[in-house]
Amino acid sequence: MMRAFVEFHRDFYRFLTPLFDGDIETVCLAEALTLRAGPLAFLGAGPAEDAQAAAAAAGAGTLAHDLGLPWETARRKLCRLVERGIALKEAGGRFRLRPGTLAGPRFLDAGAGIGALAAGFLNRCLREGYIGLERAGPGGTRDKLPLDPERPRQIAEGGRPDGRELLRLSFSWLFIEIYLVRSRVYERDIEQALISDAVGLFAVEQLYHSPEYRDRLGSMAVILGENQKGVSARWVAEQTGLPRETVRRKLKRMVETGFLSETEDSRYIFKPGLFLRPDIVAAVQAIERLIVEFLERTLRLGIFVVMRDEADSTEV
Repeated sequence: MMRAFVEFHRDFYRFLTPLFDGDIETVCLAEALTLRAGPLAFLGAGPAEDAQAAAAAAGAGTLAHDLGLPWETARRKLCRLVERGIALKEAGGRFRLRPGTLAGPRFLDAGAGIGALAAGFLNRCLREGYIGLERAGPGGTRDKLPLDPERPRQIAEGGRPDGRELLRLSFSWLFIEIYLVRSRVYERDIEQALISDAVGLFAVEQLYHSPEYRDRLGSMAVILGENQKGVSARWVAEQTGLPRETVRRKLKRMVETGFLSETEDSRYIFKPGLFLRPDIVAAVQAIERLIVEFLERTLRLGIFVVMRDEADSTEV
């Protein structure tokens, strides 16, 4: 599942960060404000809505603590969201999402794109056997639905009038929870996680498409070693959109902390044995649980449904 997740995370990053100056920490702050705003993120600002939104405001210190960001970083980037018209700053230095922000054309289009990315990711997990589906049986039992290559099931949006809004909020929850898991592993630095994703996708690409290695790469016990293909700082910068000097500095730091190894030709690979580290194993398991919880939640709320084909939908 983790390769599918890393590719999904990369695609999401490329899709959403242009709306926020290409900055992943600003995205995280905007998502945190979105969660606090709830449905008001999509509603216009009447007196009642404005009062509710004000109650959901939070100071830079609170948001910095929740996300593990330095206070000054959070304050500066929240002020940038205010300048962009995405957030409001109240007396006392508290910040909130501007009511109705996500109902604007740019963010409505982004919401549709997030829905397509999420459905594509979940369908890949279903198709490749990373997740399974169950149907409620008599007496509270659960029956596993068998895989049927002839008529594969598809996850699709369920058609609720408020489905896009609920999906957007559910995805904000998933994004923040995964961010917290990953940032704890990478010294509270989500940019290191993005760099790790780029290194990983390149380092094992030729192995992933080899029948000899593909099944083995699904196991956390695999030690990749010299089979990896090293990646340069320039390539990582191009893939992530991060400044090259930032990438170079953080690659060096990740070598120091034991995530990466630097080869003789100044390229980078995962340190052999990395995926056996208890903190990495625990983080991967936590992310997998969050993804399953997200799927269960969206199916339960009817945001997504499971379909055989366009004419035959089956809720699970």
